[in-house]
Amino acid sequence: MVAVRIKLQWLALIGVVVSLSLFTVQARLQARDRGVGVALGDVAPAFTLPALGGGTVSLRALRGRPVDLDFFTTFCQACRDEAPDLEAVHQALGSRAAVIGVDLTLSEASVEDVRQFVRGFGVTYPVALDRTGRVSDAYLVNSIPTSVFIGPHGHVRAVVRSQMDYNGMMASLRPLLVHRR
Repeated sequence: MVAVRIKLQWLALIGVVVSLSLFTVQARLQARDRGVGVALGDVAPAFTLPALGGGTVSLRALRGRPVDLDFFTTFCQACRDEAPDLEAVHQALGSRAAVIGVDLTLSEASVEDVRQFVRGFGVTYPVALDRTGRVSDAYLVNSIPTSVFIGPHGHVRAVVRSQMDYNGMMASLRPLLVHRR
């Protein structure tokens, strides 16, 4: 009897996983039909996430400025190596562009780890907490760090799925500044 109950629980769990997978695939296909996605030229997927310091970070609120979305975790060495360059880009460009860190919070031991990361690296750019993984899924993040460069009108202009340095970040953002209206 116990073995039957365990099998039924496993079948129920498998059913939930399959249902969620199908829902995710369907949502991505519908988004692609609307031209939303992370291919070059696509409209970047909209999101609003809680910010580490309180409040929220919304892509829609950043419209009109180029955006560097940097997906990271605190335990990723390449992310740690990249953080000072992101801060330098943020300082160099000020309000002309937005640098946004998106922490894959679902992967973190605690939000306190994110706070320590921010303090330790002197990060002053906004850090959003992707607690459910929805935003990283929408942006097809499969490696970290991942940087998504979005033009002032909300279209994806570049995606880099590896560590970047200051010069690479600036090279990706400069052309977007030229087209700013």
